[in-house]
Amino acid sequence: MSRPSGNSEGSRPRPKPAGSSREILAGDFKMSDGKRRGSLMLLELSGRLDGRAAQLVQQRCAELRAQGMHVLGLDLSQVTFLASSGLGVFLAETEEFKEAKGSLHLIAVSSVVSSVVNLLNVGRFLSLVPSVDDLVVGKGSR
Repeated sequence: MSRPSGNSEGSRPRPKPAGSSREILAGDFKMSDGKRRGSLMLLELSGRLDGRAAQLVQQRCAELRAQGMHVLGLDLSQVTFLASSGLGVFLAETEEFKEAKGSLHLIAVSSVVSSVVNLLNVGRFLSLVPSVDDLVVGKGSR
């Protein structure tokens, strides 16, 4: 019996073919490696950041730390939903990067992300940056 072509596994992540950039799709969520700018690596997130997507973000952050990446920016300008598990990953990964003598920055947060951060009053624990240019020019990009 042959398997049908295409992805019949629902929201299972589909990595992009090997190359310098990586893209992961899971349901209404997309995460892709952005450009490096100096010591800064950028991940672009879009769509619904639910529990499953949060796990994928956490895994990718851990992979990048293991590869020696110390400054990571998450572009959240296209995030349309943020579950508490996603916010938990931001907080946990902020601490993980600090322990590794690095830093994690949330860049260009969407109004949805901003609302959740403000509602839960956790902005003081996170590095919120208006744009990539602000981070590169600022002192956060070591």
